[in-house]
Amino acid sequence: MTAAAGEPVHLAGALELAARFDLPPVRPENRVPTSCLPGVGQLLATLTASASVRPEAVVLELGTGAGVGTAWLAHGLAPGARLITVDAEAERAAAVATLFAGEPRVTVVHNDWHAIEPPRGGACLLFADAGLRRELHPPAWDEIVDLLDIGGLLVFDDLTPPGGPTLLDNENDKRRFVFGHPRLQGVEVAVSGESSVLVAARHA
Repeated sequence: MTAAAGEPVHLAGALELAARFDLPPVRPENRVPTSCLPGVGQLLATLTASASVRPEAVVLELGTGAGVGTAWLAHGLAPGARLITVDAEAERAAAVATLFAGEPRVTVVHNDWHAIEPPRGGACLLFADAGLRRELHPPAWDEIVDLLDIGGLLVFDDLTPPGGPTLLDNENDKRRFVFGHPRLQGVEVAVSGESSVLVAARHA
């Protein structure tokens, strides 16, 4: 498979899977994103390229979906680093595993992410895109933060920039998590006029 300059090798295949599983970047009827937007993907690739240079680095994705975000993460993966992506939906996980079958640095796991063994030493980057609810409230915050290495990056997407209409009911829960957790230092970054991303570093 070939890709346009600067485009992930597996992106076209992932977009085909997104169409197959009815996961468009944005649903036209309500503007709700259901797969990784291009601006988000470019940011993921850039953050991964920086974070994954450490020896034996592991990037972790919670919520594989159709593999669009996976393609962008793999695109930025440094030599020697690994990407583990986890999805609870069996058919999607199997399809994405087939798509990445020729990429030994990428492992697709069909499971509830709560049941997986955390990477040894923690993830250098964690893209949390698994429809989180309970975990966004203080009693469960550390279930996510503890998956990160010290200095590791946490990324939440699917937010509307401040001042815009709120499309998903967990957007402010994500903000309270990132800006309220005592072990995180975070920032909200607009990737388009309609979409923003939260990026936080674990410092303790």
